Amino acid sequence: GAPLELILPEAAAWIMVLDNFEMAIILSKYLSARLITCGTWDELLGQLLLIQVFDAIIIQKSVRDRIMPIHFSTNIPVIDFIASLFPEYYEKIICEATPDNMHGATLKEAFGNAVIYFTHWGKVVNSSMIDDEGVWLAMCHGIALQCHNYEDDIDFFIPVLHDCRQTLSCFAISAILIQLKNCDKVQAANISASALHYFISRN
Repeated sequence: GAPLELILPEAAAWIMVLDNFEMAIILSKYLSARLITCGTWDELLGQLLLIQVFDAIIIQKSVRDRIMPIHFSTNIPVIDFIASLFPEYYEKIICEATPDNMHGATLKEAFGNAVIYFTHWGKVVNSSMIDDEGVWLAMCHGIALQCHNYEDDIDFFIPVLHDCRQTLSCFAISAILIQLKNCDKVQAANISASALHYFISRN
């Protein structure tokens, strides 16, 4: 990647978080002035929310462990991310969930050592860019992915290193899949690991 790829998101995080930069208000003004198309506002606000949750966990960890100065370009546990996104009641339901199609460990057990790392967002232009190899490369650069405009079921891919004790590679990568749909009823998202080219053995 470019030499500034890590420096610019780190500097942006310092401005947004430590200088009390009111990003939500600024985005609202841009939307009101039609400087951002209305069709992208939900994705944009979703990205802002997830970045702010990520940064808040970094700050909490740094204060708790007395790590100064704060570095935002680092990983955080998946379980901490879930705990920060949901109220305790729903967090417990999510973390104790087990697979529907097989007997397996709870999410908390399966992802107890899993971490995420993203400092900025990138938008993919087609589905071929979203597979375990592409998402691995995105994680190497600290990028979470916004899906292309015609993806039906998934809006965001957040790369996950399944076990922080493993070497980072496409064989050790999973992902958090997020859907942001403006609808008034629950809809099923039909996700296929093989269709996404995840967990495919390579020669």
